[in-house]
Amino acid sequence: MHDFCYKYLHDVNLKNLDQISFQNLTRLSILVLSRNRIRLLTKSTFKYLTSLKYLSLEDNLINNIPVDSFKSLKGLLALSLNQNFLTKFDVQIFCNMPHLSKLYMRSNFIANVNKSDCVGLFKALITLDLSNNMLTGDVHERLHDVDFLPNLIELHIANNSIKNFPPGLVAVTKKKLRILNIGYNKINISKVLGMIRRITPVYRKECEYMKFSYCQGFTIDISGYSSSILPTGTFNNIQGKLKKLSLNDMNLTQLDVSNIFNNSDENLLELSLAKNSLLNITSYLNYQLLGLRNLNLENNNIENICHDVNHLYQIVPNIRLLKLDNNRIKTIIRNCLFGFRSLRYLSIRNNPLTRIASNSFMDSVNLRQIYSTRQHLCCLVPATVVLCTPFVGRDRFTTCADLLGHTVLQILVWVIGGLALVGNSIVLFIYIFKIKKRNEPVPILLITNLAVSDLLMASYTLIIGSADLRYRGSYAKNAENWLQSSPCLIATFLCCISSLMSVLMMLMISIDRYIYIAFPYSTKRISEDSVKFIIGILWLCSIAFIGLPVAFSINAEGDRRLHAYTSICMASNRTNKFFYGWLLAYTSLTLICWLITCTLYGHMLIVIRRTSTDANNNSSSDADKRIALRLFAIVLTDFISWCPYYIYIIFMISDANAYMPVTFQFAVILALPINSAINPFLYTLTSPTFTKTIRRKVRYYRNKHRFFRFLCVCVSKSKNQVNSKCTNADGSSLQHENTEIKKKPHQTMK
Repeated sequence: MHDFCYKYLHDVNLKNLDQISFQNLTRLSILVLSRNRIRLLTKSTFKYLTSLKYLSLEDNLINNIPVDSFKSLKGLLALSLNQNFLTKFDVQIFCNMPHLSKLYMRSNFIANVNKSDCVGLFKALITLDLSNNMLTGDVHERLHDVDFLPNLIELHIANNSIKNFPPGLVAVTKKKLRILNIGYNKINISKVLGMIRRITPVYRKECEYMKFSYCQGFTIDISGYSSSILPTGTFNNIQGKLKKLSLNDMNLTQLDVSNIFNNSDENLLELSLAKNSLLNITSYLNYQLLGLRNLNLENNNIENICHDVNHLYQIVPNIRLLKLDNNRIKTIIRNCLFGFRSLRYLSIRNNPLTRIASNSFMDSVNLRQIYSTRQHLCCLVPATVVLCTPFVGRDRFTTCADLLGHTVLQILVWVIGGLALVGNSIVLFIYIFKIKKRNEPVPILLITNLAVSDLLMASYTLIIGSADLRYRGSYAKNAENWLQSSPCLIATFLCCISSLMSVLMMLMISIDRYIYIAFPYSTKRISEDSVKFIIGILWLCSIAFIGLPVAFSINAEGDRRLHAYTSICMASNRTNKFFYGWLLAYTSLTLICWLITCTLYGHMLIVIRRTSTDANNNSSSDADKRIALRLFAIVLTDFISWCPYYIYIIFMISDANAYMPVTFQFAVILALPINSAINPFLYTLTSPTFTKTIRRKVRYYRNKHRFFRFLCVCVSKSKNQVNSKCTNADGSSLQHENTEIKKKPHQTMK
């Protein structure tokens, strides 16, 4: 136990440190107690940890620290108290830590800093982090005295409510302070820029004298201060010494290199300009940032980065990392990144990217990583790119070459679409044109409308199959052409309205059947006129509900259309708030209808069972069992058909790029079309009424056919039989009724 140097107790639900004995851990140097539920520290908590160098108490529930809590930690070098509930920075606590070099108190509720009379306090401190607190004044009124923090290199006081600079901050930067983060405070922008101009650079000889490795490398973050444009040469006084600069979220509408420096620069390594309103970075005086390696332009209004319009490559020719997430880039032309010969990392997530040339990145010979949210962009990158997202593999239903990337899927789409088309067409033909006697008009109306909705799903499936044939072998190059085309929009509309109306019709059928079965002796029934009115309202509301988002998707960019980048044109846009809300409403509506339908069918089974038991009739019991089995088949198939869709929605809501196994992807694509294909068989083609009608029609036409009558006459005469039977081609027998010879009892038919 005495030889332990490291102890990690991260996220172990620790509430009281008295539960742990540190008595035998005298040689412990690193102790991690982060992400627990510690509330209280006492004088004896760390009494025996005299060799401790690093202590982490971040992400706990500590709101107060007694003065003597760290008294025995005289050799401590780094202390982290981030993400607690501290309300004050009590300097007295750290009096017995002469070697403390790093102190982190980020994300607390500290509103003020208490004074202390400790001699030599913070002499060794090089890093102080008080960002994300509630500081309203100066960090410390003694900060103007450089002896208070003589060796401070890194100071973070961002995200507070400070209105004035701590006194002597510039003087401290002259000493050793090189990393300064003062963004997102309430200081006037003119004061911020004035303070920057007063920073005096330290020359090489002075750095050699101080023997300080960070001497000539400034890192400055002044994000969050509103200024549409920076004055010329804002950082000219520290040009050549500035290494990293952050100007995020400043409402900048334009930026020229001359706003930063008065000449070309070779020392600035990182520049962050995220969350502004920039359309471009210009250099009217042809200044260059030759040393720049990392450039962050996320969340701006940039529409083009290609060399034909944007000359960024001339300003930062040696850039290696370029972030362009959440901009308005639509087009990437051939050799778009011409000039970025050193570029290795490119991030272009959440851009419309409506047009992508097949050889867009061919000239970027050193490009190794590309990150985007654009489907199939990775199909167009050169082989030198080793990492690209979202990756399109063979385990996806859409590949770089084909819209439907598997042969089985390509076949099943046509088979299921054909079955749905034929089955529902037969249902419509029979009910509309052939069945004249409508003893039950309400069920006929409902089943006819169900067949119409399922016929629309068949049309959707066949459109997807046709598109797969059209773009077979070159889908990635033509993806946007397909996604913006009229057939894809029509397919989206057909898929949504078919699914919704199919569910609504199943609900109406279940209500109608429930009334007949649960209340057989009631005189109240749904009238034909009422059903027609309800069906008309449902169709109109469904067309309006689905037609509105589809109309907004006409000629829209990827993130502004209902189906986004989904190759099968299924509603799936979760990045747009409007479409995301619509998708939740659509899914909730269908789920509620489906649950009501299952409830009604379940109660119908109970009623049938009860009725059968009370009647104690074998024949009726058999009929009821057949009805029960049929109802069970309906509910089960509906459940199987819709469950993959709901699971897919859950996947999509939790994570848009969540991976789904290839078998489940097949189920998502085929689930709803399968439901449309089997509905006519479950509701109509296998029903007793329909089968009896078909058998009656078959017997009628068979008896009436002249060929069979002639055959029967011939056979009866040759055999000299009274009642002869003719054998049909399929092996069935036909009774001849008009013969004059009668059959004797002992005679048999051969």
